[in-house]
Amino acid sequence: MSTEDPRAFAVETNPNEQNPGLPRLVLEIRARLGGNVTPEQVGAEIRASGLPEVSDEDVRQVWG
Repeated sequence: MSTEDPRAFAVETNPNEQNPGLPRLVLEIRARLGGNVTPEQVGAEIRASGLPEVSDEDVRQVWG
């Protein structure tokens, strides 16, 4: 059992790193839109849902 205070840890973000929830969003939107969806369509859906900073290239990087 850990006695460390979980509030003692800080998360540092790098603006050049991807959104940590992006892979999950890509998978969810791909599943919802179907098998013939393109990375560009998924990117457009993500941007429309309130994440305008996500580019098509970001989506392609996690497309796998």
